[in-house]
Amino acid sequence: CNPSNQVELATRPNARPHQDSTRQCRPHVDVEDREVFEAVTTDGWSIRLTNQPAQSPDLNARDVGFFDSIQSLQSQTRPRNVEDLIEEVHLGFEATKATTLNKTFVTLQLMIQHIMRRCGGNECRLTYIKKDHLLRERNLPISLPCNSQLYYDTLAAIAPPSLHVPSDLDYLL
Repeated sequence: CNPSNQVELATRPNARPHQDSTRQCRPHVDVEDREVFEAVTTDGWSIRLTNQPAQSPDLNARDVGFFDSIQSLQSQTRPRNVEDLIEEVHLGFEATKATTLNKTFVTLQLMIQHIMRRCGGNECRLTYIKKDHLLRERNLPISLPCNSQLYYDTLAAIAPPSLHVPSDLDYLL
């Protein structure tokens, strides 16, 4: 990674500073490396390495909205030290409503389905489903249905046929 993009994060007193790199990171492993290929195909393993597409959508629920929610609550105060900051984050976590988390997970499901429709592409434009309106009407779903054809098409794209073993999900679709 590019050392000029390193940032120092807050730490407790008398602790060594933690260094974290941001952006400009290259893959740790070259997917064309013969030595790596041999290592991931030994002892019956068949692991395929691929690079993550540039600007790929984030499928981490914390990043999709949960941290934003906590940060907006925490930013209303002015912590003076690390202990105050930790306390404010804990209070923000406690103050985060279940409905906020529900909306976050609905957004995450929308992102997953969009990625499935685009066969893993990184052009992520979410469908606007008026979550706040649905929430007021008490109609915001906990989970979104997935079209069975989309499920099977995605399964075919990411797994070899030998791994297409029926699961409980297959019977639900």
